[in-house]
Amino acid sequence: HLNNVSGQLRSAGLIDYPRPGAFSLTDEGRRRAPIPDMGATLLDGLSSTLTGPQNAVLNVLLKNGRRLSKLDLCNHLQWNPTAGHVNNVLGAMRTLQIIDYPERGVVELRDWVM
Repeated sequence: HLNNVSGQLRSAGLIDYPRPGAFSLTDEGRRRAPIPDMGATLLDGLSSTLTGPQNAVLNVLLKNGRRLSKLDLCNHLQWNPTAGHVNNVLGAMRTLQIIDYPERGVVELRDWVM
């Protein structure tokens, strides 16, 4: 996923790869990048990049001790725990390293989010 996104940004002339494993904004990338809100928190910034369902998961985990069973999480959200949508939302959040599965059937916010 990261390679796809970074490839699109590079093709658009917004980033470059100054060395292996590193990204840098081009002049055009800096010009088009949003100006950060210096009063915003990490959670504000994270929340602004997530979809509605991802934000719902984040908020439930933040309010309920950052670690829940998948079933309890779905109950809080009034989601069907066997629906593919749930796995899609959680899978995307895991790819972004926002959540992890410390054991089978358990969803946990990563430490950096806290």
